[in-house]
Amino acid sequence: MSNESLVNLIDEFKSGLIEKATNGNIDEAEYKRCRDILMKQEEFKAHIPDFIKNNRTAKEFRYHMQGLYDHYSERRNIIVSQMNELAEQAKQLEKISNSDIFMEIQKYKRLEELGNGGFGTVYRYHNDCLDMDFAVKIYNPVFVSEDDKIEGERRFFREAKIMFHLNSVNIARIYDAGRVENKPYIRMELIDGYNLNKLYEQEGNMDFNRSSEVILNILSGLKIAHDHGIIHRDLKPSNVMFSKHEKVFKIIDFGVSAFLDLNNHTNLT
Repeated sequence: MSNESLVNLIDEFKSGLIEKATNGNIDEAEYKRCRDILMKQEEFKAHIPDFIKNNRTAKEFRYHMQGLYDHYSERRNIIVSQMNELAEQAKQLEKISNSDIFMEIQKYKRLEELGNGGFGTVYRYHNDCLDMDFAVKIYNPVFVSEDDKIEGERRFFREAKIMFHLNSVNIARIYDAGRVENKPYIRMELIDGYNLNKLYEQEGNMDFNRSSEVILNILSGLKIAHDHGIIHRDLKPSNVMFSKHEKVFKIIDFGVSAFLDLNNHTNLT
């Protein structure tokens, strides 16, 4: 059922409910048909009034309203108010459907902030459908003119497109890029682990065998990136993460300097 048809059904059902609650009538079959359609709308089921949810027949509905309110005007007012709110929810669903807002469709919920800096902020987002957490980096560079920001965004999206195709266990996976609140973002793998600074705190100076394990992981990731024409430009201990789950080291933060590098040299480092 289209959103427009749903709004019309809610309006017609409202009239029938008012009739039934104020000593008029509504056909039992029509009551059941309208109620069944509304109860199947998972997107806004939570907004359906209790006097519809809790009463399977028109007769039950009437007894329910009589028990709550003595006067016809009270019953009419509550029905009109709550059914109008339900119609507004249906209209909002139509707006979301027409605009195809990614974050709404995918049911993402912003959780805590993971970090921030001159380039923007990284948040943990949870996807209810997948029951998974992701890192979402929202770029909002400071001390950059509007003209430079526009050019930087173009470069960022060009590089993000290439990064999307990088397939290496030693590079944090990029899932997609876009805009949220009119700011560029990338959604990426959230790594459960720690960076090389933390590793050094834990282990101190490492012998050759241990350090070569780390270095080879990094080189493996860099080779894949370089084969695709991508240079990191900001490789440092805080940008290499150890994944506890996969037991490998992963390079993160590709593209940060590409976003800020407006004169063919990095402004970040």
